Amino acid sequence: ESGETALSEVFQQSLREARARLAKRGIEMQLSMCNFDWHRLKKEMGLQNTVRGLWDRLGPMLEDADLTEGTILSPSPPGAAATALHACTIRVHGRQRAMNRYNCADSLDRTNLCCFMVSQQLLLEQCRRLQRGLLDPKHSSPTPTHPSP
Repeated sequence: ESGETALSEVFQQSLREARARLAKRGIEMQLSMCNFDWHRLKKEMGLQNTVRGLWDRLGPMLEDADLTEGTILSPSPPGAAATALHACTIRVHGRQRAMNRYNCADSLDRTNLCCFMVSQQLLLEQCRRLQRGLLDPKHSSPTPTHPSP
């Protein structure tokens, strides 16, 4: 049994305890944990299959969490000085349903790598929803938030 597996078991016990404490207070909240022993799986399956396996586990969690989407409308005309956010109108079109946290129990490097990989996928999804490409300059220019006069 690897050190990461043993630590994962301790975290699972902590989740069970947290759920019980929340339930006693009448708070219903989904708390879950995705176990993925990167070190062991990389040894057994190789890097490429391990990365694919990680995405197979994280992909559904990211899809379930979704993204918060909306529009920020500034009362200032285009080209005017920036307006403070509190003076803007914010319209939310969709809300994120969950928060995901990533932690490789015994490796900050793997935690950072996982956060980077997930951030890349979320950025790509945001660009897809905004219909903006990352590599094609003609599709990457910002769209004005104010209609032209």
